[in-house]
Amino acid sequence: MYSKLLTIICIFSFYASFAQNKDANAQKKDNNPQPVKIDYTLVGAPMPELVMFNMDTAQKNSAPKQEANSKKHKKAPAPKSPYVTNEDLKSDANLLVMEFNPTCSHCVDQTELLKKNMDLFKKTKLVMLADARIKELIADFVKQRNIHDFPSIYIGFDTGKYMSETFLYRNLPQIDVYSPCDPATGERKLLRVFNGEAPIDSLRQYIQ
Repeated sequence: MYSKLLTIICIFSFYASFAQNKDANAQKKDNNPQPVKIDYTLVGAPMPELVMFNMDTAQKNSAPKQEANSKKHKKAPAPKSPYVTNEDLKSDANLLVMEFNPTCSHCVDQTELLKKNMDLFKKTKLVMLADARIKELIADFVKQRNIHDFPSIYIGFDTGKYMSETFLYRNLPQIDVYSPCDPATGERKLLRVFNGEAPIDSLRQYIQ
């Protein structure tokens, strides 16, 4: 009789202890909420942190000084640091980020199309971003495409996580269009994503 009673008491104590631990763990989770994972590919998502090594700036800093060969597209002196971040790109205009590969023919065609329409880029900047694993190909691309002549273009390779956060693994190039910086927060929002070659008529409404 006493052994049965003792067994019942032990079982009751075990479940009471288990319930208390469960409640304590639940309360601990409530007090330490997990950070929400942001899907940066969705329209309306904030622009993730971008850190780019600007090949154009790096080449201009290492090259001997010479006069600009185009008065129409005269470029400002290159900054000392070749790195470009969200802070450097702050503005009250939309921003275009083109994820590309220098060996991609569609990317070459898109670049040439944008160059022909650079007069539309009064305030909007174009960031051309490639994977760091093919960085040695970008220098030749910059020279061959005369990127130096266009002050609205930043071109280089990703040294952060921007591409891993935003690339959709569809057609190249991918053009991410972001809103102007919010005056209060400095944050940009994703307006649209173009995959593959985008006609200028579709892009024009986003260029300021």
